[in-house]
Amino acid sequence: MAMQEAMASGLPCIVTTNVGCTLRDGIEGFSIPVGDVDALKDCILRLYRDIELRRAMGLVARARAEQFNWQEYGRRLALMYRKIISGELESATDILDMTEL
Repeated sequence: MAMQEAMASGLPCIVTTNVGCTLRDGIEGFSIPVGDVDALKDCILRLYRDIELRRAMGLVARARAEQFNWQEYGRRLALMYRKIISGELESATDILDMTEL
């Protein structure tokens, strides 16, 4: 939850690729390979040095975090069930694609 809370606070985040999260690389922050210290250093320095990038990513992060609330979750879940029942979704991949924003 720390990443979601940081995004909700308007902060860009740096996460590793093995973290299941809503962050989109290069949009709300950065997603780097596990154990890549150089990538982590580069991302930290980039956000530290580029105030406008940091501010822009933070604003987008806040807006993205606001999309993940219980009301929106319920709406998406109901839509997914409707599509499953109506036959619009044909495979598990379709369901996974639908969960992406």
